[in-house]
Amino acid sequence: LQVRDLLGDVADLGAYRGGTSIIMRRLAPDKKLHLFDTWEGNPYDDPLCHHKKGEWAADLEECQKLVGNAHYCRGVFPHNMESLKDRCYCFVYVDMDTEQATRDAIEFFWPRMSPGGKIVFDDWDWVPCAGVEKAIREVFSESQWTIIGNTCVVEKK
Repeated sequence: LQVRDLLGDVADLGAYRGGTSIIMRRLAPDKKLHLFDTWEGNPYDDPLCHHKKGEWAADLEECQKLVGNAHYCRGVFPHNMESLKDRCYCFVYVDMDTEQATRDAIEFFWPRMSPGGKIVFDDWDWVPCAGVEKAIREVFSESQWTIIGNTCVVEKK
């Protein structure tokens, strides 16, 4: 709700079955919504993540039925992002569990965030997904983030 009036789209990385995506759709119905997932499971073998390659597979059609009108980006992020590189974003939710995926999300979205826009990272301070916090700490300073439970929020100034 804090970013709803800002310029830009919203994105859900690690959309899975669409639970977070439908909340984003309902809170910002006028925003273009982009969902990213392989829908075939985790594509990484990450020693800092307890999720194994192939876990978290979901049915894309089930997600589409729940969320409805959105841009569905199937595949390993950031593959096939060329068509979205000129867009800006006001809100991005990252729940991809691994260090590499978190790094890729930061690298792609941070330069495209509207002033006041926010990236929310799931799995902060969550030992089974330790690479998420590692990636964030290596890019952002502590003064740039706010911690709320097991999420880290970074706002573009």
